Amino acid sequence: MNIIQRIIHFLNSLTVLSFLCCIFIIQTLLHVKYLDLPPVGFHQWRQTQTLAVAKNFYEESMDIFHPRVDSRGQYTGITGMEFPFVNYSIAIGYKLFGFSNFVQRVVLLLFSFMALTGCFLFTRKLLNLQWIACASTIFLMFSPLFCYYSIVALPDLPSLSLIFLSLYFFLLYQESHKNFSLILMLVMLTLSALIKIYALVVLPFIIYHIFKSGRTNISKLSVILILCLTIVIVSIWYLYARYLSMTYHNFDFRLNSNFPYELAVIPKVLKKVFVQWLPELYLNYAEFTFFCVGVYVVVKGRYKNAKRFVLLYLSLFVLYFVTFLPMFEIHDYYAIPALPMLIVLTTVGFIHLVNQSEFKRWVRNFTLIMIFIMPILGSIRSLSRFEGAERPWDLMTIEQHLNKVVPDNQSLIIAAGDNSPSTYLYFMHRKGWPVADKLEEDQLIEMKNNGAKYLVSSSRELESKENILKHLNIISEYGSFKIFALKN
Repeated sequence: MNIIQRIIHFLNSLTVLSFLCCIFIIQTLLHVKYLDLPPVGFHQWRQTQTLAVAKNFYEESMDIFHPRVDSRGQYTGITGMEFPFVNYSIAIGYKLFGFSNFVQRVVLLLFSFMALTGCFLFTRKLLNLQWIACASTIFLMFSPLFCYYSIVALPDLPSLSLIFLSLYFFLLYQESHKNFSLILMLVMLTLSALIKIYALVVLPFIIYHIFKSGRTNISKLSVILILCLTIVIVSIWYLYARYLSMTYHNFDFRLNSNFPYELAVIPKVLKKVFVQWLPELYLNYAEFTFFCVGVYVVVKGRYKNAKRFVLLYLSLFVLYFVTFLPMFEIHDYYAIPALPMLIVLTTVGFIHLVNQSEFKRWVRNFTLIMIFIMPILGSIRSLSRFEGAERPWDLMTIEQHLNKVVPDNQSLIIAAGDNSPSTYLYFMHRKGWPVADKLEEDQLIEMKNNGAKYLVSSSRELESKENILKHLNIISEYGSFKIFALKN
């Protein structure tokens, strides 16, 4: 028995619970060093957006139907956004354990456990063997994209976890014909799509299997109508979110597509996604070799269940990709819903190499090398984002200083910076306006008239403008920040 066969035998000998416990322990050990980090690293602005809503649930109102942001100007901060299930979950954690960075990261870690469990259950149903499901779960865990967002406060990974679980419960329903499984599938899918609408990419796979099943036409029609109910619920929420944005004058969250866009952006995005990020970030380079083999064998017509899933999933994912294409170059988390089909193809490629390794020694050696370097490549590429994250001491500690010089924390402030000043509002624990260095005098006057009392700035360019400076009276400095009272 060679080493690969021993590994397979070991994975098959584990109970589901013991395997998942091992996976959860490894997942925790990978991230434990970073569990008390503030929102730093890639997409800090989007992280603080999520956390500001959670903080305002905790501090102002636990009304889930009226989420609030810090960048609110003179208004209430109520805004339209995806269904704030993740923000609300973090707020519940704050209520139970107090406000801390540790809470928000542990909540996301728990969602990552759910995603790993869903991946295992789904691929075991789709590909029929426990060791294969174990392999796919390990591939997901060491995807740098998954590994990084496992403890980052964004809604995408929680949505992914529910995508996996909805697929699992659908396959369970196909097998058992039990309505309870169907109900669970619909609940998971609806909630996932409410969190991120791209979860609806699973619909072609589900609809295809409904029509291919041996059930009566009445039974098929009933399931389709229930799926339509899911679409209706999701549509109602996003229409309501638009209503909130219009009514409360806040447009912090994107509720529309990028289409149409300039054709010149397409080659740049395709190069970034398929040449750089697919092998390096969505999958690590070791997994990418399995992925390439998986694409080859699926194109050749093998592993029909996997091929059918990938093609059906891809059919609607392409529409999503085309609709939001420019965002894929900037925001890597837009590719998170691609992980189910990427992991399935990676797993199929791995199965094929394992089967070939029985007859070809070089294939066995190559596969073993990829197995052993995979966790190293995946972890380093992901966790280096935390290691290299900038943590400016003045931004991380400015709240305490601001409380001394501006003790009235209800005073509206203008947070000014050259990049993403809305993050400043979160760290300052204040409400008001985020502005860039392009702020004009008439805009500043309007903010003053609407209740702004102070300007906190790290932008020397803004402060050097004579027409801006004449409205400012400096009262304190803290690191790279200057704190001004606005003259009447």
